[in-house]
Amino acid sequence: MITDRFGISEYPFYGVFYSIQQDDSKPLDEQTEEEVEIFSTYLDLAEGNALSNDTFKIFFPFDSYNEEIKISVGNLFKGNFDGSVLEGRVISIYPSQLGGCMVLLRMI
Repeated sequence: MITDRFGISEYPFYGVFYSIQQDDSKPLDEQTEEEVEIFSTYLDLAEGNALSNDTFKIFFPFDSYNEEIKISVGNLFKGNFDGSVLEGRVISIYPSQLGGCMVLLRMI
């Protein structure tokens, strides 16, 4: 098998971190829960834990000196990985000084 190393992308997938909120400015009969986007990025995916089948890790570029992490524990995530949609809830966030960030998610 031949692998094309030039065709490999560091962050090949795309995902969105979001929360579900209710717009209190609308009348009561028109209030519904809406998905509010917090942060969207290109990312990579890895299996989360060998002992648990319902966790996975998300890696994305992040400049810890110039950016602020907008996501927090409990936010939701939705991503499309080659036609497969994965949804999860943020369990923990691990920023790095090396220019990246890892987020541990539990599937919902």
